[in-house]
Amino acid sequence: MKEADTPTFSSGELASMCEDELPRDPVVVARMHKRYPFFEAIGCLWWAACVSRPDIAPAVHAASKYVAYPTEKLWKWILRIFQYLKRYLDYGVVYQRPIKGKTPLLSAAADAAHGDARKGRSTLGHCSFFMGGLVDWRSKTS
Repeated sequence: MKEADTPTFSSGELASMCEDELPRDPVVVARMHKRYPFFEAIGCLWWAACVSRPDIAPAVHAASKYVAYPTEKLWKWILRIFQYLKRYLDYGVVYQRPIKGKTPLLSAAADAAHGDARKGRSTLGHCSFFMGGLVDWRSKTS
């Protein structure tokens, strides 16, 4: 398997999914699910994103929105995330003993962007660290 520098495609026809491209015929959907293990792959990727690889969470979220209507393009998206994981196999959450007086045992950060220009929606996010390792994060559009 090739390795990838990013978990998503940055340009070209694979960079985005179009609602018009999604198969609506149940026979085509069943055939694609039989041909490729979409649900299993997305489940494995979500587990990795939640346990130790938060860097892939946006890419997994984007791919998982289309798993009910799978296409060859979606399978290439999913493979791209696995290729990225292969390239950066040594990345992940690292916990370190805090240095007394220098690094906190617990820390957190939050940010917000109010009113996306295109949709008029706000995005909120936070992350929490324990012993320097990311243990909780969330990004929400409201």
